[in-house]
Amino acid sequence: MRSRNMTMKESQQKNQQRNKNQGGFTLIEMLVAVFLFTIVMLVSMTSVLALIDANKKNQSTLSIVNNLTLVVNSIVKSIAVSKGYYCGNAVATYVGAAGSDCPTTPGESITFLTPANSAGGSSQIVRYKFVVGANGAPGRIERAINSATDLIPITFIPITSPEIDVKSLKFYVYDTVPLVYSCTTCDLKQPRVVMMVQGIAGTKDNTKTQFNIQTTVSQRKLDATF
Repeated sequence: MRSRNMTMKESQQKNQQRNKNQGGFTLIEMLVAVFLFTIVMLVSMTSVLALIDANKKNQSTLSIVNNLTLVVNSIVKSIAVSKGYYCGNAVATYVGAAGSDCPTTPGESITFLTPANSAGGSSQIVRYKFVVGANGAPGRIERAINSATDLIPITFIPITSPEIDVKSLKFYVYDTVPLVYSCTTCDLKQPRVVMMVQGIAGTKDNTKTQFNIQTTVSQRKLDATF
């Protein structure tokens, strides 16, 4: 009987020892664990939020740059396939008169004629100009297209995004007088235009980017009189 009691006592001691060895976390250990977990999560979330914010900024900047690239390419292509370049915003009755260069003092606008299309359509008068933003509004580039047979009204529309603040638009126009092979002292060069654009892309301080663009384009069609 005594031996049996000793066995039961030893069994209880072993169970107590086992339970002691298998005990859970104390309150302090739990608090420390929660504190460390919170710190790790805060650091991780900060990194994730920073990546998301950087991605949004990149997408916004890319959209603005794409708009600016589209505008510049559109102007360059229009000039290349046209004729009758005029430095400045020509009068409504402009018909592509020669001798409208500005090789030293640039103009903030340009006028030229598109060729008549193969379907029998008439030429169009295209104008691009720089407009200073009023009351804190961003500067912009505007365009007007009018038929050579119906010139009025001349209505300009903005072609740059509101997120682009154009500070300067300049056109240098050269050699607009037609090339004459029979004249050895006349202008023997193709008409060409140098365009310069300066401004700021973006509206937020941490995403604003200054840009300076300069490109030269010449008339594609041979400017000659035989």
